[in-house]
Amino acid sequence: MNNLNIKDPVCGMNVSETSKFSTTNDKKEYYFCSKNCLDKFERNPSQYLNEEKNHEHLEHNHLEEPHTHKIIKQNIKYTCPMHPEIIRDKPGDCPKCGMALEPMGVIDKKEEENTDELDYMTKRFWISTVLAIPLFILAMLADLSENILPSSLSMSTIQYIEFFLATPIVLWGGWNFYVKAYYSVINKSLNMFTLIGLGVIVAWIFSVIALFFPTLFSYKFTR
Repeated sequence: MNNLNIKDPVCGMNVSETSKFSTTNDKKEYYFCSKNCLDKFERNPSQYLNEEKNHEHLEHNHLEEPHTHKIIKQNIKYTCPMHPEIIRDKPGDCPKCGMALEPMGVIDKKEEENTDELDYMTKRFWISTVLAIPLFILAMLADLSENILPSSLSMSTIQYIEFFLATPIVLWGGWNFYVKAYYSVINKSLNMFTLIGLGVIVAWIFSVIALFFPTLFSYKFTR
């Protein structure tokens, strides 16, 4: 019968001793759930073995939990899920792809429940959504059903209203993408954030120039 109580020393998942991902360290066999975890372990086995010992010490010395957690937290490293060779001493973004770094090994509950980044992005998402709904409706009506709009609303007025609705969405709502795109250029590691940031900001600049300096373009491009 397969032993399903063996834990992957990297991610902590239960694995079987029949797993095809395994290695030997100090005459002891270790099993892994995937090649990614196996590669991480083989690059720095002492890191994961030390974390495993700290976790065992924590379980057997529950009364000393505050002291043990403090020791573990001091040793926390952060890595990128897509680029495990990136290891940092504190949270941040991966210099290669821009993804948020994730903690490695055992962390305390307070650190695990930290949702600052999620709260930050959620706030911007909902405020941008509130601005985007009237922007979308106005743009569709102006292009498809001009007769529905009040006759006092000229196309020029509509374009200025759209500008004031879209600018906070583009510059404030998408600010995090531009920061990541900037660092991708500085670090000479172009990625999806580079593409998103460049595409959005170029489109916005083109639209602003067309709005304020319409004579630079032919009439059909400013409609």
